[in-house]
Amino acid sequence: HLAAALDGGDGRAAGVLQHLVLMGLPATCEPARWRQIRRVTAGRIINCYRPTDLVLAMVHRAANLSFGVAGLSEVKCEGVESFDVSAVVAAHHKYRHHTSDVLSLVGLEDL
Repeated sequence: HLAAALDGGDGRAAGVLQHLVLMGLPATCEPARWRQIRRVTAGRIINCYRPTDLVLAMVHRAANLSFGVAGLSEVKCEGVESFDVSAVVAAHHKYRHHTSDVLSLVGLEDL
């Protein structure tokens, strides 16, 4: 919505987000979508994923997304960092219990 507002001439949408950390995101890895997010984020965009996330793998199969699921793999888009957080998050439902561990892993623990 912020990118659409920016496209509509609302300059207030530019850089509204400071840092964006997305964990286990059930969204596409399509670079065009991530470039939209980049336009409205002033700081870092971080995709945290687990290649063995069974919950997201099942969602992916059900939705039949052609570009993959961000929560399962690296997002290949300039300005987007991807971190495999398998070492600190054991399962999809455990992200909320390990938020501080993830922020430490990606270097944002002091914010």
